[in-house]
Amino acid sequence: MENTKDIEQIIIGALLIEKNAIHRVQGILTAEVFQVEQHQQIYSAIIELHNERRPIDLVTVNSQLKKSLGKLYSAETMNYLILTMDRVVSSANIEEHVFILQEQHMAKYAVNQSKELIEELSQGEDPLMAIDEHITRLSSKINLNTGKSAIKFADAFAQRLKDYETPLPNGLLGNTSGFVELDQAFNGFQSGCLYIVAARPAMGKTAFALNLARNQAIIDGKPGVIFNLEMGNEQTIDRLVSAESNVLLENIKKRNFTSSEFRQIASINKLIASKIFLDDTAAITLNAIRSKAIRLKHQHDIGFIVIDYLQLITLGAKSKAGNREQEVSTISRGLKALSKELGIPVIALSQLSRGVDRASDNRPRLSDLRESGAIEQDADVVMFLYRPEYYGVFQDDNGNSLIGLTEVIIAKNRQGITGTQLLRFNGAKMRFDSYQQSQSMISEAGF
Repeated sequence: MENTKDIEQIIIGALLIEKNAIHRVQGILTAEVFQVEQHQQIYSAIIELHNERRPIDLVTVNSQLKKSLGKLYSAETMNYLILTMDRVVSSANIEEHVFILQEQHMAKYAVNQSKELIEELSQGEDPLMAIDEHITRLSSKINLNTGKSAIKFADAFAQRLKDYETPLPNGLLGNTSGFVELDQAFNGFQSGCLYIVAARPAMGKTAFALNLARNQAIIDGKPGVIFNLEMGNEQTIDRLVSAESNVLLENIKKRNFTSSEFRQIASINKLIASKIFLDDTAAITLNAIRSKAIRLKHQHDIGFIVIDYLQLITLGAKSKAGNREQEVSTISRGLKALSKELGIPVIALSQLSRGVDRASDNRPRLSDLRESGAIEQDADVVMFLYRPEYYGVFQDDNGNSLIGLTEVIIAKNRQGITGTQLLRFNGAKMRFDSYQQSQSMISEAGF
């Protein structure tokens, strides 16, 4: 195998002998990847010529080097350029050579980062903070040095045609929400998408998120993980058990249930058989969530992530994001990137600002997202929960009861329609049910 210097020379030579070769590597190759300083200088000169839309050849590159290096320019440079060109007869394999060079660069960078990490730990740095910082650097380096080439429509269409021929497992493009109203609105929780669920306190957003996790795990059989930054695993379990067993949450908390109710609790076989993973790490960092999610994806092929809630995620002690709004923006972008990286939906709960408690209409809107920054921009779907009874409204204009009614206001939806869908919420049992289905049951019963 060619050594690093040889590979670098082959790449530079290919760029010199074929004027269009630069178009094939510019988006995926940076000067810092070259280990030989002279090659960094030559490649930088080539990029400058390309950006200025000037021709790239032996004469123009040499002239650009004279200009950029000044007194550091050597008369031997022209001879070296000629020698480099003579090593190559074609640019046919330039992408493969770039890939090999990037691999070597990443390996060297990872080794250096490991040495720095060992040094920091030996000096008494906080282990978790130091590791998080190095994960951030490695992630940034990986994202910087891995490019995705454009694909011709005909090739992309041939791949997509195979998808068209494959029936959807549940009639949806994504995981089911478990509620026909929501599935109709955005066609299930789709891979690579970020879903934001926002509400004021006491609206039931944690219960809603747990119901969504339960439905994906049981109905679709998808493994998934719930990151609960606010409650412990015990509290999360209590809520899931209450919703599944139909036993009052308060009775479960106080261990105050009948023998019949205990049998109901012990018989939640579907929930027990599901592969829901719980993580109650407090003040968890974005990098830690990413690392744990990647591990769970490799080990258990998780199909969704639920996070309660976004504003409790941190960037670590060494964050340079600036103010809190910038940090939240970085976090929302990171969650969107994670959903695309793993190819699964990420459902994140979010707080609302107190401005939502308006005198005229308390229904939340996109501008009410707390520390919104890029949240609205990054999210594929933004849903707000609103319960009229919380604000003392118990009947609608026609005298119909609004007790237990929850409006799911879909304010943004890249996957379908916006508007309001209705669910029923039983706060005592942490359970949401489909409004359409519950209304049908009431009608069939003759009420």
